[in-house]
Amino acid sequence: GSSIKQLTNEWLGYYNSIYQTDSPELNEEETPIIAKPKKTRVYQKMKLSPDGAYITFVTNEMGQYKIWLYNKSTKKLKRIYKREHKLDQIPDYTQPAIAWHPGSKILTFITEEKGFLKLSFYNLETKELVQRNLLYFDKVLDFAFSSDGSKLVLSAVKESLTDIYVHTLASATNEQVTKDLADDLYPKFIDNSARIIFSSNRTSDTLSLETEEVKELSPAYALFVYNYATKSDVLSRITENRYANHTYPVEITKNRYVYLSDANGIYNRYMADYDSVISYIDTTIHYRYFSKSYPITNSNDNLMEHDVVPEMSDAGNIRLKKSRMYMFMEKLKPFQNLPLKLPDTEYRKELNKKYSRKDSLLSIKTDPVFVRPPEIRKPLQTINDTSKVVSTGEIDINHYVFEIEKLNLNGSTNQAVFNPAKRDSLPEKQEQKQRIYQTAFYINYLVSQADFNFLNASYQAFNGSQVYYNPGFNGLIKLGTNDLFEDYKIIGGVRLSFDFESNEYLLSIENLKKRWDKEYVYHRQSFTSATSDNYLIKTTTQEVYYVLKYPFSQVLSLRGTVSFRHDRNAYLSTETSALDLENFNNAWTGLKAELVFDNTRSLGINIYSGMRYKIFGEAYKQVNVVNRIFLYWEQTSGITR
Repeated sequence: GSSIKQLTNEWLGYYNSIYQTDSPELNEEETPIIAKPKKTRVYQKMKLSPDGAYITFVTNEMGQYKIWLYNKSTKKLKRIYKREHKLDQIPDYTQPAIAWHPGSKILTFITEEKGFLKLSFYNLETKELVQRNLLYFDKVLDFAFSSDGSKLVLSAVKESLTDIYVHTLASATNEQVTKDLADDLYPKFIDNSARIIFSSNRTSDTLSLETEEVKELSPAYALFVYNYATKSDVLSRITENRYANHTYPVEITKNRYVYLSDANGIYNRYMADYDSVISYIDTTIHYRYFSKSYPITNSNDNLMEHDVVPEMSDAGNIRLKKSRMYMFMEKLKPFQNLPLKLPDTEYRKELNKKYSRKDSLLSIKTDPVFVRPPEIRKPLQTINDTSKVVSTGEIDINHYVFEIEKLNLNGSTNQAVFNPAKRDSLPEKQEQKQRIYQTAFYINYLVSQADFNFLNASYQAFNGSQVYYNPGFNGLIKLGTNDLFEDYKIIGGVRLSFDFESNEYLLSIENLKKRWDKEYVYHRQSFTSATSDNYLIKTTTQEVYYVLKYPFSQVLSLRGTVSFRHDRNAYLSTETSALDLENFNNAWTGLKAELVFDNTRSLGINIYSGMRYKIFGEAYKQVNVVNRIFLYWEQTSGITR
């Protein structure tokens, strides 16, 4: 046997030998734009201006994205746009989509704000930002300008389909190019805006406007060219490897393209030449089109994104190195001393086996089984009315019956005719009938613990002494329920003290279905305290709250509260003189307004990161006493790291 230490060393040595073989030794002389990028930031959507003077990119940190502008001559970095907040939720890396105007003076980007798409134009000379709505789309993944800057080609999502559209800026109209189940990404105008190149996982090179036509999707993305000038339904396929992804296409010259591909398991830059040869000559010359692809980089790090300016031979790259995303600039070198096919990594070999096994299973076809039905022992039914069936030499076009239809006329069935059985002998699964959703609740959380806290934060009645009631050691039971869509929440709680007198009850109902959040709260609390005359008094407080909340964003909200409070104060008969004291009641109405900002994230118990503040004011009026009003306002804030 082997020891654990020896087994660990052998395991580590085995995988080191595999990945060291997969990683070529390169001597790269590249200087990153940002020397030391943050590990928590995602750098993406690097775009070079057509004149090569500027670089723009997007950073995303926990959902908060920023658009940056880098001046290559001054080497200065400027933030031109910022949206969203850092939140503990799944970030959306698809937005914003950015592109340069062909004149290199306007940076255009599309963002999602408050449920709508915004098309923004940033003028580099005047520093002016112009925005307008982009309608009819759910999301825009990528876009590019035409050569004259009058149109946009979009990869947009509409009704759960990702297709190619052409948007005319002057008229704000859209022209749909593709409409099928395949995902069409990274579109660009090429050949002086006469054609459109894009990446897609379609298996057919023929366009169809019927989504049901696509029966199967490819596991990888290939490059296709659409002839926008002729509106041809037949696409030109540029790449052929069915198991490798081909993304971010850029036209260098006519019929020559560069793109990214993971053909060997690592994303590198490839070049494709699209050409044609004479296939045969009939009355006209027929051509056969083909493409030849070859790598122009061989890196041991994935090339996450790239952008190329063909006129300047500049290429911008985003690479992932040691958990950091670096941005590099380099000159495009079309011809490198590299093999036509890079050696496959172990990851690519395993991936090819997986796809091949899946294809082999799909290629297996089951032949139909024909079953002979049982023999008929009773005579066949005769057709009652044969005047419409028996031919008299003339054809009645109004009552024409096929021979096979004669067998089933008037409900009769000829069992002597052999019918092929269904391929699947199992009964078809009956679809579940759709029903209208009825609000149904489920338990969200249940808390049972012993602590020293109150169940609800509310003011204590002033009793004339300096001693305030402390709940002491008590038991807490709290139950919360939500409905399926989380439109309604119900919270109930009981705090039981060990003296069985100072109990506390809470019931809260929230309605979160619409923009205005509504909450109804009932709270009951009782406690015993001492007055300045050393009498014991028991106060029973009952409160009702109606709370309205209007959220401006996920971290900022405006809140208003209307409350009613009733205090019943009863002197305890601890001595004879206390019997002569009269019990008294207090009734209060209150108003409270709050502006709350909370962008903190919990890193641990009592450890927060972010900023929070609250500005609030409140007023109380005692309704059973004339002219007794209390006003109070306060501003609280805090910054934590």
